[in-house]
Amino acid sequence: DRRAAAAGVLGRASFPDADLWSCACAIQNIWLAARAAGLGLGWVTLFQPADLAGLLGLPDGVQTLGWLCLGWPDERPPEPGLERAGWSRRLSLEQVVLAERWPAEQPPAPPPSYLLDPAPPDTALPDPVPQDTAPSYPVPQDTAPTEAALPGLRAPAGPAVVAARDSGDRLLSAPGSLGVLDAAVNRVLALGNSGLDGGSLVLVAAEHPVTVHRISAYPASVTADVLAATEAGQSLGASAARAAGLSVRSVRAVAEDRQGDLVTAGGLSGADVTRLLAEGAGLGRVAATDGLVCLGEVAVGNTTVAAALVAGLLRLPAEQVVGLGVGADAAMLERKRTAVAQALDRARATHGERVAEPLTALAALGGPEFAMLAGVVLGAAGAGVPVMLDGCATGVAALLAVRLEPAVQAYLVAGQRSRERAHPLVLTELGLEPLLELRLRAGEGVGACLAAQLLLTGLRVRRGAGRVDR
Repeated sequence: DRRAAAAGVLGRASFPDADLWSCACAIQNIWLAARAAGLGLGWVTLFQPADLAGLLGLPDGVQTLGWLCLGWPDERPPEPGLERAGWSRRLSLEQVVLAERWPAEQPPAPPPSYLLDPAPPDTALPDPVPQDTAPSYPVPQDTAPTEAALPGLRAPAGPAVVAARDSGDRLLSAPGSLGVLDAAVNRVLALGNSGLDGGSLVLVAAEHPVTVHRISAYPASVTADVLAATEAGQSLGASAARAAGLSVRSVRAVAEDRQGDLVTAGGLSGADVTRLLAEGAGLGRVAATDGLVCLGEVAVGNTTVAAALVAGLLRLPAEQVVGLGVGADAAMLERKRTAVAQALDRARATHGERVAEPLTALAALGGPEFAMLAGVVLGAAGAGVPVMLDGCATGVAALLAVRLEPAVQAYLVAGQRSRERAHPLVLTELGLEPLLELRLRAGEGVGACLAAQLLLTGLRVRRGAGRVDR
């Protein structure tokens, strides 16, 4: 209420807008109190102030700051909405904290707004992450190699999201009648993929030196055997893809520089991280020409690597993320926990808090297929195509991609929830609900192919079902 003269209100003589700031602080306090109780508060700014004042019958001199809505949120995204929508990017603390006065030399650049600037400059190629040493450069969460960077990527705009939901509501059926599948179909339609009717399985194989610590029930040679069977069309993953009407693209991800065993040395060199991300992005763009991109992997020992990456990215201890893996027993599980705990100790001692940043995490704790699959996600999303995730390993790769480019999250569909202990943590961090929960342990993209068949069927159902006129 601004009807009192500014000079007659404490605090407004020098700063006439102090009353507006005080109201904004009060709203922020309501917001914080609501979040502490598990509630969400939305500050709606969709209305013109004059229109809102007319709707409420406000007298002259009473100014509207916003329309607040308070209630239980139906989702809790782990990243800020502006980042997820590709409208802006977070700044480092050093970029926004100034000491004593505005700097005369090299003043800070204006905050970026990709909503107003649809073509920001390409992200520069980062320096390599030194092996087992603290990086000599800051690794912001929004930095990706040039070939994988997506400076113009956007999550679908509001009208597209609403139109996708409306198309389901107009069916001759109860709204949301297909449950989780309806939500996945809406997500694909919002991306502009209404005619999607096929796709491919991208399977990436890799080897992991961590197997020398006896953390797997299978010899490392099994990776090559499954890859050969995939190339011959005889593996479980290739068979599942064929049954779903998907083509198969298989590739081996290799660390050309060096690859450590995680326990005593970092997983990848910085040069390999940037190269594998770029190669994966190229593969993702090519696979996107087939339609839906399904992710798969085969790599003996990679559940250990996945657990280490989840612990590093989410700042968790080893015991919270390490699961049995396929065919393991209690003794093997204990060796696996020990290996992950030692890897985390080494990485955190070397890199500190930067272990939670994607490029550093890949170098310190990752493996070749995780870097390449993260690139595949970036490339497919950049081509405007949805990505179907499989188990924990592909979920971790998607999480790395989202940390590099938050808007990628809008292009992800969770195919299944596996039995790996870390997988639900990854899905929660990505804000995704899986289509299937079959307790699969197959790997190879089998779950992604099964879910892809379901999703493509859901799209056909949506296209062919009758509608109610409104």
